[in-house]
Amino acid sequence: MLQSYQMRKLITIAGPQSSGKTTLLNFLKKKYKHILLIDEVNPRSLTKNKNFGAADTKADLEKKLIEKDIENINKIKSKTGLVIIESGIYHCVYGEYFIDRQAANYFFRKYLETYKKFSSYTLFIDTKPIISWNRRKFEYLRRIRSNGITNKKEVSKQLGKYKKIIFDLYPIWKKYYKKISFEKRSINNDRLSIKNFLNKADNIIAKFLSSG
Repeated sequence: MLQSYQMRKLITIAGPQSSGKTTLLNFLKKKYKHILLIDEVNPRSLTKNKNFGAADTKADLEKKLIEKDIENINKIKSKTGLVIIESGIYHCVYGEYFIDRQAANYFFRKYLETYKKFSSYTLFIDTKPIISWNRRKFEYLRRIRSNGITNKKEVSKQLGKYKKIIFDLYPIWKKYYKKISFEKRSINNDRLSIKNFLNKADNIIAKFLSSG
């Protein structure tokens, strides 16, 4: 099936924290054996610190992250087949938040130049910030404590930073979904069971594969 593609297809899976991206990517790895899956570049992978979180991100690190992600996509050489990446062009969401809008617009144009080399598609997993927060807060609490913070007041302060970021980022996620001009689909994963979520997402992926 993959041999029939005239141009390599690039599918970007994106969405807010705890929207279901990792669950979906693991499912796709098992179903589509011959895909090229590009690992996401994130602050933890760059810093080699597994407890690094969004509340620790600074502009210079975010810039390096985006530049590395674009570099990784540009290194894809084969002209046929299927590539699935996490976040990709949606890293501009973090670019706008942690750097500034001008930088995000610049990187958005750089991503578009890269995406033009592919038949590009994006699946956005829409999850409301209160849902993301409720799913994620215990992981943030674990991360805070792993960094040696135990004082209740300081723990609460750090949790507040994480919560603010989740809520601040949500409208920016929506903004960039609207900005993308190539084929895209959105799925809401606020209340779906894992089975229903994967079924809906897989149907969208199947439509991407059959298009063009």
